[in-house]
Amino acid sequence: MLTDSTKHIQIISTATEKFINTVPATVMKLYSQNIGSEVLGPVQGRPLTEDLQILIDQECDNLFKFIISETGLPFDIYSEHGYYRINHTSKPDYIAVIDPFDGSALFRNGIPAEWWSVFTIYDNTFKPILGKAIDILRKESYEAKENLVSMKSTSSNTPSIIHPSAKTSCSANVWIASYLMDPSYLKKWYPLTQNLFNKWPSTKIWPNGGSSIYPWISRGIIEAYLMVNEPRSEIDPGLGFAYYSGYPVYEVNSNNQLIPYEFNPELKSERTKILLASCTPELADEIIKECNIN
Repeated sequence: MLTDSTKHIQIISTATEKFINTVPATVMKLYSQNIGSEVLGPVQGRPLTEDLQILIDQECDNLFKFIISETGLPFDIYSEHGYYRINHTSKPDYIAVIDPFDGSALFRNGIPAEWWSVFTIYDNTFKPILGKAIDILRKESYEAKENLVSMKSTSSNTPSIIHPSAKTSCSANVWIASYLMDPSYLKKWYPLTQNLFNKWPSTKIWPNGGSSIYPWISRGIIEAYLMVNEPRSEIDPGLGFAYYSGYPVYEVNSNNQLIPYEFNPELKSERTKILLASCTPELADEIIKECNIN
């Protein structure tokens, strides 16, 4: 006989798969009609020059809230654009943390690239129980649960198990991701990494970041993600992939020490001094050793 917990996870998995299957059509319909880039206001905790909430964010947010509400289960949803209590008035059994539409700055400028939805479902002890992501334009979805991570084409029902890279050194021609399209990040990132790239000039940079990077580390096509001043709302939606792939996510504390990053919804509006996700602990140690941390 299935336990209530197992039944709940099945309900959540089915519901969230509905979101994964539905959100691409929602996005592409708005894009085809030149709708969705209308500015609604600031993103909480972000300067206006860094990020804005636009209509496409709200539409994806509303779709996720509706689908979660249909489960009948008590949820707290922490979105990049708000906090919502679903099916309860006191304490949730589950917590969903979502970036409903990652890539809104690109969408707002009509650039069809890196449009994602990414989320992790946690139980009320803050343990990830499910992570999902949809790469809308490449038509690839990702799922993290039960100690494995898989991906599949949205046109296929056959998932493939994926694994992080096993690289332990930058001498192995690694790819490091970071969000560098905003000058405020770039100006801080270059002094941090100058020694690293002088020592390992063959290292490649993927200049886009956020929650969508975590499935790619799980897939083994990006080895590390290094950010300065990263909002927690960009980290927490992707943590399910790190958890079930088994790769570490660190932050640098006030004493400049590398410590494991931990999900805490009470800190949802805060930022990390330095964030480092890496396919292996050894690679993380080598990267942070060469960084100029002030």
